[in-house]
Amino acid sequence: MTNKFKTTLIITFTCLLTACYSTTEKQGVGVVTHNTHYSSSNNTPTKRINTTDCKDSDDWYLDGYRVGKSFTQQKNEMFNQRVNYCQFSIKELPSQFKSNWERGFNIGINDNKRPSIKKQAKKKKA
Repeated sequence: MTNKFKTTLIITFTCLLTACYSTTEKQGVGVVTHNTHYSSSNNTPTKRINTTDCKDSDDWYLDGYRVGKSFTQQKNEMFNQRVNYCQFSIKELPSQFKSNWERGFNIGINDNKRPSIKKQAKKKKA
């Protein structure tokens, strides 16, 4: 390859990357702290990272699932935090987002009730 061709290739590639980067929508990332159900010996809050596509129904489902699995006691607080983070009001929140969040939450709670595979394997060894 000639130096001129290499230079042209590098410049073209750089321009393409710059154009792709400038047209993508940047997603906000923040850390939100919420209190979990405390035991008497553990008084530290749990941190959740907000990396979400607010207009994606699947993300609402996944967030509901995570809350159901790990933050069951803070259901309403976590749902309101999600609504506020996505800059909706409860009245203007699309119904599919709320129903997906609720569905994920309920499945997350049920997954907590099932014994995990690791626990079952330990019981068999004993």
